[in-house]
Amino acid sequence: MDSRIMNNKVYYGEYSLKHWIDLMLSGNITLPPYQRSFVWDKNRVEKLIQSLIKRQFIPPVTIGGFSKEEKKNLIIDGQQRLTSLLLAYRGLFPDKDKIDKFNDGYIDENDDQDQDIKEQRDKILKWNYNELLNGNFQEELYDSKIDYIPEWFYKIEEHKEKSKEEVKEYFFKNTYLGFSYIVPHTEDEKEQQKFYTSVFRHINVQGKTLLPEESRQSLYYYNKELEKFFDPDFVQSIKIGSGRMDFVRYLALLSEYKKKGRDTSIAQGYKGKMEEYYENYIFFIVGEKENAPFIDFENIKEYQVKIKTLESQFNDLSIPKNYQSIIDMDTYLFGLIYMVLFEDKVIITEKTDLLKTDISKKISQYKRDKKHQKSPANLGNLRRRIKDSINIYKKYLQNE
Repeated sequence: MDSRIMNNKVYYGEYSLKHWIDLMLSGNITLPPYQRSFVWDKNRVEKLIQSLIKRQFIPPVTIGGFSKEEKKNLIIDGQQRLTSLLLAYRGLFPDKDKIDKFNDGYIDENDDQDQDIKEQRDKILKWNYNELLNGNFQEELYDSKIDYIPEWFYKIEEHKEKSKEEVKEYFFKNTYLGFSYIVPHTEDEKEQQKFYTSVFRHINVQGKTLLPEESRQSLYYYNKELEKFFDPDFVQSIKIGSGRMDFVRYLALLSEYKKKGRDTSIAQGYKGKMEEYYENYIFFIVGEKENAPFIDFENIKEYQVKIKTLESQFNDLSIPKNYQSIIDMDTYLFGLIYMVLFEDKVIITEKTDLLKTDISKKISQYKRDKKHQKSPANLGNLRRRIKDSINIYKKYLQNE
């Protein structure tokens, strides 16, 4: 067999709805950390239950076996369906007025969150079915005593002598939902990681649009080192307006700059689809190295040391953590991140005031340019900020 073809196994079957609920409640199947929160409304839960009653086709749930310290059965695709079943079984629905929503996403190159993504984020609760499991349940957060079973189902001939509870139990025990169960070809943890990265990527491309942070996390889930690689703790407090700094954006753009040694072709071919560019960088770091325009760090430990240095430089140079625009943030950060992470250099602190004066002058210059001010995401403007910021910081290197 061709070495590029992996001998992964996929098994197919179906379980009763009651068995699916037991699997969730017992922890036999679990949500990967990246999985999006519950996004369906009450109407969609009702429609799912009616479709199951009518024996209409429902796409099967996809479960993946993942061996780490202990074997886990991960819900790869189907969280919304399974959560809806559990809500219907419990007769509950989360009260959207009592549960927090996602409200701080990454800011894009035009100083704003993509409008479609912003509207999507405003509807998503920071909630998933884990909140219904023992020890987590808070009754006051839910509308309760909801009956998702349509009234006509109770009245059909075979149910006339049964109570509503008996009909409900009958439905959950005698209605089935299919599954596909994936078993990777290897027990090696890193090889499984690469395999599931590919699986998640294909599902994300073909399925519903995930929030950027969800889609990215799906590419490196269960790798604790990479979680901090792409989103170090200290950068999470760096804000721009209502959003936060996108550290992956800086890593990807500067990685390509380092490899090519110039700014003129950075992100070429990705106009209007920069999120794809950033995911390609993550895919590269995870293990897909062929034909990529990026460079890698020698090892995670080396990178972790540099991240600590970068954090120290932020503090020693009193680099701002709140910005008015992407223009301000880029001018402050591109050069500093590049010098510390990609050139292994340190900026002298004795000339912090002069450094900041140079940065402020450059920001003012950009903002006097109406075209730059109006379209900071324009690739020409973005490349200019990368080059200029790096050149500013070059003037203030230690021992240079």
